[in-house]
Amino acid sequence: MCCAKSAVSFVKNLKVDKFFTELKGLDDIYYNHIHDEIRFIKLSIYPEDTKNYYELKTLIFQNINRYSDSEKLYHTSRLLIYITNHFKKANEKLIYEIAEIRKFQLKNIS
Repeated sequence: MCCAKSAVSFVKNLKVDKFFTELKGLDDIYYNHIHDEIRFIKLSIYPEDTKNYYELKTLIFQNINRYSDSEKLYHTSRLLIYITNHFKKANEKLIYEIAEIRKFQLKNIS
């Protein structure tokens, strides 16, 4: 529980725009990794923010080639976990989202 509270505190107190401005000189690999992780943390903290989910899903899908196979599986599985928890009451939407991510995994991960 302490880790979850720490993540919530981190995201709530982080001035994201300023933080990423200060990271601009960082190598793209590290910058993108930090950006993705903060988006996933926000997805956990604010599950009702479906806009973040769809933006994150688009980001992962469009940039899938920048990840190793294990990272591809890790990120797409995290999306599956989110939708399983968030859309469980909306069966049709849940099934569509699971199918879309699972097809993407099968197509893009060796």
